[in-house]
Amino acid sequence: AIVCARETVGNGHEFPKTIVPGEELPEMDLFLCIGQSNMAGRGTLDETKDDLEPLEGVYLLDKDGNMVPATNPMNQHSSVRKEISMQQMSPAYSFAKKIAAETGHAVGLVVNARGGTAIESWDPDEGNGDTLYSAAVRRAKQAMQYGKFKAVIWHQGEANNSTSEKVEKYP
Repeated sequence: AIVCARETVGNGHEFPKTIVPGEELPEMDLFLCIGQSNMAGRGTLDETKDDLEPLEGVYLLDKDGNMVPATNPMNQHSSVRKEISMQQMSPAYSFAKKIAAETGHAVGLVVNARGGTAIESWDPDEGNGDTLYSAAVRRAKQAMQYGKFKAVIWHQGEANNSTSEKVEKYP
């Protein structure tokens, strides 16, 4: 078992902070989880359903490029997220739980979502290289030392559905 320190965040939830140095990690199947509010985690956490317990065999890339045991909120280490109290339950949680159980492989998640963003915010050709896309790529490269990427999980919300013109621009 991985032993880790715990940290309490502003909303009172505790999550693993770091793995004890020297702990050997398994080779992981990596998944990049990006998008807007739903991927960032706007579903309500239910402490009575063990929503705050670490997921067995699942790890999150933290802000320092280390893999730590995965617990909600899954977007807690995002380099582009909004305040921690807004991060709750996201599809990354149930996805990772299911993948780890079905495959028996260790799962490494790079969750780097930001609520309220339009598809244009993720355009790699905008912002002189300082985009949500470039932030996700930087974090994905950090994770590559832990395994191989298997997929990108993209969940975009409502920012591009207010007009037919915006809908048509969405790829």
